[in-house]
Amino acid sequence: MRKSVMHTLITVSVILFCNSVYPLTMSYYQNDGKGAASATDCVGVDSWNAPWPPDAGGVYSGGGFGRLCYLGFFNIFGDGQYQIKEDSTVLQATLYITDSYSGGFSGNGTLYRVTTEWHESTLNWSRYLAGDGQYTTAGGIHFSYSYSAPQTVAINVTSYLQEWAAEPDSNFGWMFTTDRTTEWYTDDTYMVSYRPKLVVQYELPVEPPDLPSPVPEPATIVLAAMAFATVLRRVFKK
Repeated sequence: MRKSVMHTLITVSVILFCNSVYPLTMSYYQNDGKGAASATDCVGVDSWNAPWPPDAGGVYSGGGFGRLCYLGFFNIFGDGQYQIKEDSTVLQATLYITDSYSGGFSGNGTLYRVTTEWHESTLNWSRYLAGDGQYTTAGGIHFSYSYSAPQTVAINVTSYLQEWAAEPDSNFGWMFTTDRTTEWYTDDTYMVSYRPKLVVQYELPVEPPDLPSPVPEPATIVLAAMAFATVLRRVFKK
């Protein structure tokens, strides 16, 4: 009996150990060697509908001129080598953006979750008014930056990433704007260290382990043997 109990405990322990959850960390920025998983979209949109090259190294935000900055990491969820599996638990997620010009003033900004599809190659004010790149002001995240540039701003986006991990198809990235005219580096800047960067710490989803079949107790085996012997005696008596 002791051996059977010990065997069961060891088996269960091995299964639980193999299915233990450990935090993983992934970082993403354009051309970081992770292929499509790190592909980044970033484009500026302004109210006078001026054309903004999708490969521009910088975009402007705010200043009361209807300037909006769009940023998206659309391929981070999936089953690929560098992707985050759907239904993972996001423990911490930080977005890093760097300004290249602030006009010598400190400023404040707000990051919003985008709710409709957009593409950096086509998004402009007309497309925005037509429904592309719409965003919700609910749950906007505020951030601040000083007058010095370049300055990298870290924004906690854990809640957004957790929503997207549960429903990856709802990942349409962010829009942010500021109270002062500010230029920000994009994913296409040659200054690699200043490209928008997303760092995510998460745990993989864990399936409940399949427990081994119960091992018969010695008493059960004895009773079964006695019953079998009784049946045999009856057969031979006939």
